[in-house]
Amino acid sequence: PHGHSQNGGKQKKAKARADESSDVEVTPAVTKKPFRVNLSQLPLDMDGEELEEIVADYGKVLKSAIVAGNPKFHTGWVEYSTKEEADKCISEMHDRNMIDWSMLLKAALASN
Repeated sequence: PHGHSQNGGKQKKAKARADESSDVEVTPAVTKKPFRVNLSQLPLDMDGEELEEIVADYGKVLKSAIVAGNPKFHTGWVEYSTKEEADKCISEMHDRNMIDWSMLLKAALASN
């Protein structure tokens, strides 16, 4: 007697069709510019390390810096790889109150 195959040799292979993923954007192999958020009215006693700790809550920080020079407040900036992270930083940091600091922080997307 012949052995009967359980699946009859009709196993289906899952084929990934390229045209089904047309909603996924293919980014060219060009280095993407980071999204920079400019910050202003930062406390005079804030340093770069403290700034990076705060802004790391909103995404992966590529670079950040405090820029001294104004006698009334510091300015600074932070760079993220995605606009979503930059937008989250702006929405959380703009008009934010800091303890023991009279000015509200200002945050805006830098025009690249």
